[in-house]
Amino acid sequence: MSYHHNRRNHRQQQSSEQNVQVNHFALLALLDNRKYDKDHLSNLNEHLLVPISESGWKARCDNFQRAYEVSFSKGFDTHTAFLDEAFNGEWHGKDSRTPTSIWARYGKR
Repeated sequence: MSYHHNRRNHRQQQSSEQNVQVNHFALLALLDNRKYDKDHLSNLNEHLLVPISESGWKARCDNFQRAYEVSFSKGFDTHTAFLDEAFNGEWHGKDSRTPTSIWARYGKR
């Protein structure tokens, strides 16, 4: 099994509530210009059954930030739809390359 495959399995093990927590912390990281990423990750991992690695956290924040900024540039309705979906707790796809993932749908310019 490759590391990438394991990482996806770990994300899939998160409950919808945990997925919402990850996205809330990713939003906090975006709002503070990523100055406190290690602190956010440390606080977040205290609440997760399956901790997120530092590289996994960086990737999640990068995906969240890209989708947030692109959806914002496309107007209020798209931005609202992204935020609703990001914080509804549903699984976001196996990874950002899955065409149906929130990151692929909202992160394209």
